[in-house]
Amino acid sequence: MSYFYDELEREPRRMIERHLGQCEPCQTQLAQWRATARQLDTYAVSGRRTLQPAWQPLTRWALVTATAAAVLLVGFAIGRMTSVSRTELEAMKRDVETHATSVARAEAQQQLQQFVVNVSKRLDTLRAQQTSDYTLLRKELETVAVLTEASFQQTEKKMFQLDDTRAAATVNPIE
Repeated sequence: MSYFYDELEREPRRMIERHLGQCEPCQTQLAQWRATARQLDTYAVSGRRTLQPAWQPLTRWALVTATAAAVLLVGFAIGRMTSVSRTELEAMKRDVETHATSVARAEAQQQLQQFVVNVSKRLDTLRAQQTSDYTLLRKELETVAVLTEASFQQTEKKMFQLDDTRAAATVNPIE
């Protein structure tokens, strides 16, 4: 741009001119800038603007301010007339609290019922397992009792046989 406005000293200007002699894109760009500058130089402003009196912007500002204030006051008045009173607000608050409490109570009741169902199922499962374990233990104990009884009977037989053998040995001593 310094070259375009002829603001460069001699040596930098010569370097740019040498570059422009070899670089077609830069030549094209420079030509476009010069064409735009000529168009801008020929542009003329049409017609004269008339000046507004000094009080006119002030009048507009005052009118806008007054309109805004009126809208604000009307909105405030409508808001006051249609607003909910403190007692109505307290009643609505109590209604909401009552509803929220009943909803929470119902939800808690539902969760408790589900908990009772789950606990009942688990207890039924544990009872069934206990019954199964008890039956198995009883069978095993009965087996142990039968085997012990059989073992006692065998031991008793052997003791009688041993006693008979001793008695026979005392009656018939071995010669």
